[in-house]
Amino acid sequence: MRDGRAAGVDGLEHASFWTDTGIDSPEGVIAEIGARHLPVGVNAGFAPAPDAPLDEATSARLPAVIANVFRLRDAGATILPGTDAGSHPSKPHDVERYAVEQEVLLGMDAEEALRAATSAGSVVCGLGDRKGRIAEGHDADVLAIDGDPLADPSAQHAIRAVFLRGERVR
Repeated sequence: MRDGRAAGVDGLEHASFWTDTGIDSPEGVIAEIGARHLPVGVNAGFAPAPDAPLDEATSARLPAVIANVFRLRDAGATILPGTDAGSHPSKPHDVERYAVEQEVLLGMDAEEALRAATSAGSVVCGLGDRKGRIAEGHDADVLAIDGDPLADPSAQHAIRAVFLRGERVR
C-alpha cells in the first residue's frame, strides 16, 4: 500500500494493510490515499459457508481490516467491493450481493453500498459511459429482484432475473 501510494498508482486492491503479525493502520498513508480520492478495492463480502470457516489468522484480523476500510472511506478514498469471488467457499461467484449487504451492516448507507458495487466501480474501470446504471445508451445489465435494496439490502438475495446487455440470462 505504501509503495503503490508512493508510485502514484491510479487505484489499490486488497486494501487490508495485512502484515506478517497483524494489520497495520498507517494514518499518514490512509490520509494521503484519501486526499488523492484513490479508488480502493477492499476484499468485501462473505457468503455463509459453515463447512468452510475462515482460517484463524483471517478471523482475528477482520475487525482491524474493517476499521481501516472506514478510515479510508472517511479520509476520502473511493471504496469499491473487490470480492475475490471464487477463491474460497465463502467467496462464491455471486458473492457481490453479500458485499453490498455487509457494507450496510458495517455502517455504509444502502445507497452508498449499491453505488460502490455498480456505478462507482464502472467509472473506475473506465466503463462508466455504458455500465453501472440504468440509463439511455447504457448496456442494460440489470439484476431484477423482489424488494427494495435501499430499504432492505438483503432483498438482493431474492433474484427474479438477470439481464446482460438487455438479454435475459437463463
